[in-house]
Amino acid sequence: MTGASVGAGRTLKVTADLADALIDAGCEARLAHTMDARRAAPVNNAVASVSVLAESCMHADAWATALLVAGPGDGLAMAQRRGLEALWLLRRGDALVEAGLGRFGNAAARRGAAAEQPTT
Repeated sequence: MTGASVGAGRTLKVTADLADALIDAGCEARLAHTMDARRAAPVNNAVASVSVLAESCMHADAWATALLVAGPGDGLAMAQRRGLEALWLLRRGDALVEAGLGRFGNAAARRGAAAEQPTT
């Protein structure tokens, strides 16, 4: 996916773990198309996707990929230190859970609070 202009000189980039299932001799494994250079192997963490809002498409793309590879813990800490606006979709069992920073953090918190409101 290419970056999308969201106005005010900002670009949004989404990087997803588009993993393919590998079934070999009855063993099922997920293999991501993004490589983790630290392990010289495909990314293997709970991150399904990362969206980053940045000044340019180049920065948004680079940070989204770096945060996906870093994983949920290290990636979130890195993004906080850099003051990035980012949204993660994390795998938790069969569900996806949002975690966000900047304007994404506020939106994720509002959605979570709305989901907890009792319906009448």
